[in-house]
Amino acid sequence: EQSGKSQQQYIIEALTQKQVINTDGIKEIYPELKRQGNNLNQIAKKLNENGYVDYKHELPDTMKEVREVWRLLKQYLQKQA
Repeated sequence: EQSGKSQQQYIIEALTQKQVINTDGIKEIYPELKRQGNNLNQIAKKLNENGYVDYKHELPDTMKEVREVWRLLKQYLQKQA
């Protein structure tokens, strides 16, 4: 239960002598990655419609979300160390 894996996954990894790692913290990062994917889709759509993207408007929000994902990932990895 503490591994965050199903019983079957845990047993298979234990039997194959793979290191069992709890990946529950990754769930916090998923919403941020989804938002970034949505933003990239919107940028691609604007680029296809207009032939250009207003980077001064689009880029700061995108970079803010990228930094948030890195922050969450670093926080998760520090807990694992």
